[in-house]
Amino acid sequence: MGIYESVKRIAGLGFKLIELGANHGYEEDIPATLRKIKRDFPGKQFTIHGYFPPISRDRVWVNPCLGLTALNRKILAKSFEAAKMVDALVVGFHPGYLTIAETGGYESKVIKGMYEFNTKGKIERKEGYANALKFYKLGLELSAESGIPFAVENVPFDYEPIFQTQKDYEDLLEKLPKLKLLYDIGHAQLVFPDPLWPLKYPSRIGEVHISDADVHDHMPLGTGKVKFKEILSQKSLKNVPCVFEYGADVDEKELVRERKMVEGLQA
Repeated sequence: MGIYESVKRIAGLGFKLIELGANHGYEEDIPATLRKIKRDFPGKQFTIHGYFPPISRDRVWVNPCLGLTALNRKILAKSFEAAKMVDALVVGFHPGYLTIAETGGYESKVIKGMYEFNTKGKIERKEGYANALKFYKLGLELSAESGIPFAVENVPFDYEPIFQTQKDYEDLLEKLPKLKLLYDIGHAQLVFPDPLWPLKYPSRIGEVHISDADVHDHMPLGTGKVKFKEILSQKSLKNVPCVFEYGADVDEKELVRERKMVEGLQA
């Protein structure tokens, strides 16, 4: 499904906020599509996440731990260009990984519609950390120029992320005071002893990704262990962009049910 059609479909389910993210395929003249989206859906809000817009037909592994490569510079620049075109509320990225992955990818055997990558090497931690900081700092420069917040997502341990513990993320937020956290409540359940710790820093939460988690993440709400009612009823999150993040195994009926439930929690 193309970018425009996917936005139309989500809008038709009653969602006011739509994320443009990494699972969209490459299309010709994406800027023209974004202008049409902004024109045709004036009442909708948007976020940009991960790797959008796609810049090639091959699936690309975006890794801040590689630093300011030509590819990473282009991806950051294009993300903020797209964000400005749709007046996005936030631009979010994964934190970076010490695993080097191949371009291409293949569909996950666990979560339909999401992708995994073959790996081909490792990055030394000190180098990866320094490179990731350079990536974030450029992102923050683009954020300052555009007025659109820049956020880093907490992620599971797959592919060895550069940040893994609560302290890792707290140290990063202290080091970069303008950086926001993309609080993924499902990922937090899988990796943090206290999955609710980001709520201690309400002003630093730039976006929330919603799903449940237990054996794996991106499960429908109510099927895992995430204390989603406690989290999503927080008054501090009422004006924070909250996006459901699921694979193709969660159907539209379930999405509408969850949308209404979360709207009730945030009322």
